[in-house]
Amino acid sequence: MIPCQSLDITFLDMRRGTRGTGVPINPARVHSARVAAGLTMEELADGAVSRTFIHLLEKGISRPSPDVLNLIAKRTHKPVNYFTEPGSDDALTRQQLVNELAVLAVRLKRFREDKERRPVQRESIKLLESALRQGAMLLKHL
Repeated sequence: MIPCQSLDITFLDMRRGTRGTGVPINPARVHSARVAAGLTMEELADGAVSRTFIHLLEKGISRPSPDVLNLIAKRTHKPVNYFTEPGSDDALTRQQLVNELAVLAVRLKRFREDKERRPVQRESIKLLESALRQGAMLLKHL
């Protein structure tokens, strides 16, 4: 399941349920820093976030808030920019794009379902949503 994130970026806390666009990171570096620090996902999360959220970060499906990224950097003894610098792995970049396209498709679906949309608007949005999903599938299989 890909979480649908709000476009509102006025959050800076780690309460459960808050959503934002998050900070773009290199997921492979979260994994390698955690392993190098000798931490399990549960230990890295340590009650601030869930183990599942750490897993989603490492897979490139979710993005951390600035506070969560600072917490990860502190617990793994790495600077924040270690996680935000782009990687040299083309597959990672492709996977990030696949995830972004899928998230945008979910957002468009919710936008389309607004009852105030006219039928022609809903159909246009549905076509765009479909194109994003097809683009994600194409990139996934390249």
